[in-house]
Amino acid sequence: MNLDRLHAALDRLTRTMSVAGFAGLGMVAMLTTYEGAARYVGWPRIIGFSDILGLLLAVIIATSFPAGLLEQNNVTIRFLGKALPRSGYRLIEVFAGLVTLVFFALVIWQFWEFVLDSQRRGASTRTIELPLAPAWAVATALLAVALPVQVVVILRWWRDS
Repeated sequence: MNLDRLHAALDRLTRTMSVAGFAGLGMVAMLTTYEGAARYVGWPRIIGFSDILGLLLAVIIATSFPAGLLEQNNVTIRFLGKALPRSGYRLIEVFAGLVTLVFFALVIWQFWEFVLDSQRRGASTRTIELPLAPAWAVATALLAVALPVQVVVILRWWRDS
């Protein structure tokens, strides 16, 4: 597959993930508003709300990283690269991309270790005892999309250097 077509396909995927995450964030905001109002006016509360919220937020946050990497919205300091010729600047971007790739690979590996450990121990939330592993497995899978995304970012910088 052509690198630009792969970039476009990943762009569609990561935007869809981001929209789903944003919708989830809206749902969390509505639930939080209800929970706050319920405390104030004496309505029935959501049992295990903090348990549910913790698991939802792990998944929601994971949806945003791949799109941020693909759009290169991550925090970068480019003053050194701008002082170099264009090819030097691009090589610094390739190096930074490789560092980012290694960082995400390590984070995903540790998340996966956490999922396996949670599954093995039967770990669950404190209040309503929801199992941790399934939600964290979804979050890890969503975050893992960052790896091919970052490879494409690196290849595009390399191609253009």
